[in-house]
Amino acid sequence: MSELPDGRPLILSDGVLTESASGDGRLVLWLPGARANGFRHWDRVGTAAGATVTSSEGIASVAAVLTPARQRVGVGVSALLRRLVRTKAEPSWTLPGGGNCERSGPRRTDLRLVWAEDETGSLDEARIKGRWPALHEIRRIGRDLYVVIGVESDQAKTEPALTDLPPVIPSLQIANHALREARQACNRSREVTALIDLAVAYLHNRDAQPAASLLEEAINGARLLGDRSRELDATINLAQAALMLGRPEQAIAILGPALGYSREAGDHYAEKVALEHLGFAQQGRGDHARALNHFEQALAIARGLGDAQHEAMLLWYAGIAHAELGRPDRAIARGEEAVDLLRRLGKPQAEPYAQHLAGYRSGNASTAPALSEGGDFDASVISTNLRPQAPTTAGPGLLRMALTATKAAAAFAGSGFKTVPLEIYRARLATCTPCDMFTGVRCRVCGCISAAKARLPHEDCPAGKWPS
Repeated sequence: MSELPDGRPLILSDGVLTESASGDGRLVLWLPGARANGFRHWDRVGTAAGATVTSSEGIASVAAVLTPARQRVGVGVSALLRRLVRTKAEPSWTLPGGGNCERSGPRRTDLRLVWAEDETGSLDEARIKGRWPALHEIRRIGRDLYVVIGVESDQAKTEPALTDLPPVIPSLQIANHALREARQACNRSREVTALIDLAVAYLHNRDAQPAASLLEEAINGARLLGDRSRELDATINLAQAALMLGRPEQAIAILGPALGYSREAGDHYAEKVALEHLGFAQQGRGDHARALNHFEQALAIARGLGDAQHEAMLLWYAGIAHAELGRPDRAIARGEEAVDLLRRLGKPQAEPYAQHLAGYRSGNASTAPALSEGGDFDASVISTNLRPQAPTTAGPGLLRMALTATKAAAAFAGSGFKTVPLEIYRARLATCTPCDMFTGVRCRVCGCISAAKARLPHEDCPAGKWPS
């Protein structure tokens, strides 16, 4: 049975649907609307990420977000064609009762989900209007449960308006907090997600041993729950930990079943990362032909998904494999493709890559200019992509050195480059919040800690969902 944010059973009105928990502890409801012009309209209402329950005058409430959506009724040829040409940036969902919905209007954040503070008490519209006299609309959606629209948040009344971005919180601190909350709530599915998030935070800090232990615990927990999606998430990250610990054979053994399940489930994002990690593992074994094959397969998937940033990285990895196989012309061609794409995307790592590529082309072992790593920005939260390193300073090793240089570039970006304006930062996180791939801490697609990535102007959503 679904629960209110304070743990009480949730009793809903007829027609109101409950979305399955995504692992971040949020409550998401689908409120039915009218049928018009071939559509069934819905309002997707979810508690806001990180919002806390407040109580006043016997009324408990929590901030919420509403996204209008519409479901096409009856699928003819024209509807099918519209689906085929739908852009990847258009948000869509699968309804809890089946069927697809697409967003049909702007999101609203001036909402609160409201219920009686006393479980034995009752709540009516008169009391709610007394609490929020300036409200615009009240909807009853369950027993003593309402959505109140058009209210100023309590936070807005008590806190000054923010003009600067909030400070960066280290990823380990965020993940540890999420794990404590999940365990206190005795929510096993949230605990499994939080274990994976904490492990990924350790991987960001290149501390693979504690990450591996946490991921093994998460895999066992996911299996007890019968949750293959979380098991796959943990398994792929466990393979990365094995790679970081210098155990390519173990990584290959882990990734084989993970790749098979990702294909069976149609999870192309997981399939892409599994193939990428298999490429790293084969490189670790010295089998560069197989590594190249895995990178090229992952590259094709990245292109199909429109994940241009990962496409650029996979082009570079393929270039390294070609260089290891003694194919400098192909290595240079792939490297040039990577640099060109990074430049088109406006990525700061484009120039270090270009300089290393020029050095490889000329046989010159000079490296890119040193980059400052000053400031307290937690650069490790930006990406979980494993960056293979080699001590050599010529040939394929020179191409690998660019991967190391970009980590310094990320730190430099965090301490010296401009960040996005506050409204863009908030819009990005607001887009992440309802996404099925968001754990409450990180994005399952790119592995990034969302609150950190959303700050940076040169970063993008790998699924193309962030507002432009």
